[in-house]
Amino acid sequence: MRPRLDRERSHPEDPEPGRVRHSACHGQPRRHRDRGAQQGPDRVLAADKVEEVEFFYRYYRFVEAGHRADVITPSGGPLTGLRGFGIQHTQPLADADAADYLLLYVPGGLAPTQLRTDPAALDFIRAFATAHKPIGLVCHGPQVLVWAGLVDGLRLTSWPEVGPEIEAAGGTWIDEPIVQDRNIFTARKPGDQPAELHRIMTFLDHQEDHDA
Repeated sequence: MRPRLDRERSHPEDPEPGRVRHSACHGQPRRHRDRGAQQGPDRVLAADKVEEVEFFYRYYRFVEAGHRADVITPSGGPLTGLRGFGIQHTQPLADADAADYLLLYVPGGLAPTQLRTDPAALDFIRAFATAHKPIGLVCHGPQVLVWAGLVDGLRLTSWPEVGPEIEAAGGTWIDEPIVQDRNIFTARKPGDQPAELHRIMTFLDHQEDHDA
């Protein structure tokens, strides 16, 4: 039987969609389960018409690894994806503080087109970059880095049509599944997400060992 996607809630059993805390995780190292409690939750920055595959895959992978995945949108409230799926509750950008979060993830679709013209969203991603916290982006997500003025000198990948924007902003576009430059992780498309998530989790493990 095919699974049913719920258009109204992030998960049928989630009491507060977008605020999942410390979900049980099987087959993951203990430090993955506890990291969300010790170092703060993860932040998913999105807007309407986000690519659902890129949003929900990351969202549930973070939860599976024991993180609390908070979803932030420009105005808060419901989030509706490119194909009509979404969640009912998100946090408004005005209530967000980068200092409270472990990492930032920006999915693609048409959402980056809205986020890149939002001054608060650009300031938010700059705060993560200044603090050298990991930032993951996929597909059109790197457009937000371009508009935030964070691309100059970086090696990045993205959906191919974003490549000229990266190059024009002083970055180097590379056609590879996953590119890491310091604390910035980028991937081209949904199929590259497993490799990107593995790289990010490995980075967090090394960071945790260093801080221990």
